Amino acid sequence: LTSLGEAIGHEVEPLGVGVTVSAPGATFTGFGSASHTDDCFCFHVPFLPMQADVVAKEAVAATIMGRSYVVHGWLNQMHVYIFAALFPTKLTMIITGLFWSPMSELGLGWLVK
Repeated sequence: LTSLGEAIGHEVEPLGVGVTVSAPGATFTGFGSASHTDDCFCFHVPFLPMQADVVAKEAVAATIMGRSYVVHGWLNQMHVYIFAALFPTKLTMIITGLFWSPMSELGLGWLVK
């Protein structure tokens, strides 16, 4: 999605249109309960999930500054800019998948009871 957003931004720039891709990671919204993802491990890691209002403010600020891409939260930034850059894509995808797995599938359901 990042590449698609940046490509679209490049195409519409001559028309005076800016595109900013926002990568919020785990964010507390009503969508988590509606999609049954609020049990995912990433929502239980301290300092990882973001508040929706903070993500929105950061996304708007990045758009105003003309940035094409913004990653929200310092843990998400570490993952994107350091971990993903240093390790093979397959390993990064496996770890990302674990973070988005339900606590019960990881045998950690007892932590949230």
